[in-house]
Amino acid sequence: MFINSAGELFIVARFDTAHGIAHFDRLSKSGRLLEKVWLNGLDFNRAYEYALNEFRQNHEYYAKRWNES
Repeated sequence: MFINSAGELFIVARFDTAHGIAHFDRLSKSGRLLEKVWLNGLDFNRAYEYALNEFRQNHEYYAKRWNES
């Protein structure tokens, strides 16, 4: 999930499969990792669906938390 601030794109949060396990990272304005949540037990397809739903339902929350970081 990206946010546009003053014409520049910043990563707010992301789901990825680095390390061979699906997980969620939430980042600060400086790009520092604030939170990592491992999605143990979810295969990559289920983790992808989970990520889409999470961002659809909570994008405003993540944007607000990023602005406060």
